[in-house]
Amino acid sequence: VIDTNVSAGITVARGTGGSSWLVSHRIATDSFFVYEVNGSGLSTTPVISKAGSNTSTVDYILPQMKTSPDGKMIAVTSSRDNTVVFRSMVAFVEVFNLDGATGALSSKVRTLVTSDIYGTLRSLEFSADNRLLYHSLSVGVDGLQPCGFGASSIWQYNLCYTDSVDFTRFSMVVAQDLKWCFPHLIWGRIQMGADKKIHMNFTGTTMPAVQNPNRIGSYCNFKFDDFQTLNS
Repeated sequence: VIDTNVSAGITVARGTGGSSWLVSHRIATDSFFVYEVNGSGLSTTPVISKAGSNTSTVDYILPQMKTSPDGKMIAVTSSRDNTVVFRSMVAFVEVFNLDGATGALSSKVRTLVTSDIYGTLRSLEFSADNRLLYHSLSVGVDGLQPCGFGASSIWQYNLCYTDSVDFTRFSMVVAQDLKWCFPHLIWGRIQMGADKKIHMNFTGTTMPAVQNPNRIGSYCNFKFDDFQTLNS
């Protein structure tokens, strides 16, 4: 055990000189604890970086963290329960630069902070060319009249923008799905496969995919039934 007060999201990035970095986050703070991994094992002395552009550090509760294919960026999704009387979630996506030589993180760009009504399953994935970031949101609501719903969507962000307003304004929904009365029918976490497509599971057998994730907007070619898996 190297730390116990961490967010759920962790990731690994390849560093320079043959080592790698295990990136973790101290929950409800702006502090990242990064541990070097090399031929001798895992260093228990972390590189500590204070990074993050959101003024409320308590909002930094990170359910997922993802490394870009080139190892130079770390993306996180933040989601904090902000319920007072009515259900509310504070959420945003932020991207950090990672120094492969030192393991230090620095802020790159963040979306504007939003307030969601329902808690969601959030996941992230970069495009293979490191230019685009995909954010998947899925929510299943049971018991809502008349019968609840399951909803999923994928947002695409262009990493050429370094301003939060533009980064958010020029993002776009590239895929979405809504199922009334079936709150369990949502997309799972997104993940790039060896074929460079971004995959997600649906009902355990249908596998939707973003077929060309390096392309902007609808040209990324989302296909709901990209392929079917065999039942075990």
